Amino acid sequence: MRQPLCGLLGPRSRGPGPLGVPGRSAVLLGAILAMGSVACIDESAVDSGVAVAPDPYDVTVQWEERGVRVKWTGGDRFRFGMAEHGEAPGRWTGEDCAVGGTLGSGVQTTACHEIQGEALLRYGADPRAVVPGLSTAFHPSDAGGPPGARTIEEYARGTSYLLEVGGRCYRWNAGAEAYSPWDGCEAW
Repeated sequence: MRQPLCGLLGPRSRGPGPLGVPGRSAVLLGAILAMGSVACIDESAVDSGVAVAPDPYDVTVQWEERGVRVKWTGGDRFRFGMAEHGEAPGRWTGEDCAVGGTLGSGVQTTACHEIQGEALLRYGADPRAVVPGLSTAFHPSDAGGPPGARTIEEYARGTSYLLEVGGRCYRWNAGAEAYSPWDGCEAW
C-alpha cells in the first residue's frame, strides 16, 4: 500500500524531480525542510513470497525542538550516521559511522547510532561524550544551542545521513553523494 504523500513524489529516479532539483529525496524539498524525509514504500520491489531488501524510504529523520528523531519501520536494528555538509569551519562529522571528526583540540571522535525502530537523539552532547542512540553533538541555535550555530531548518537542509542495515548502506540528503567516507553506500 502506498503512503499518502508518496503519490506526490512522482517517479523515483536519479534525474531532476518536479522542482528541477536532482535526487530522489529532494523532490519534496519544502516538506523535507520541515520534517527531514518522507516514508514511502516501493511497491515495485514487493513480490509475494520473496524477501526484498529494506526500502530506504522507510526511514524518517525529523529535526525537532529537543533533538533529531530517527525512525525506521523495517523492524531490524540499524546503524544511523550524520555528517554536516559544506566547507564551513567546524562542521560536525563526528557521528558519521566512518571516519568521524577532529575537534579543535586535535581529539578524534567517531560515533554511530545503533537504533531499534525509533530514537530521539537529544541535542547538545559534548562531542567527546555522544551516547549512540541517545544524544547528538548537534545543537541548533533555535533549540538552546550557542549563538551563531545553525538553526534547526539549516541543519535539516545541510546534514547528510547514512543508514546501514542487513549488510547494505544508503546515504541521502544534502551532499551525501560527495561525502567520500560513504563512497560504498547507495545514494538515494
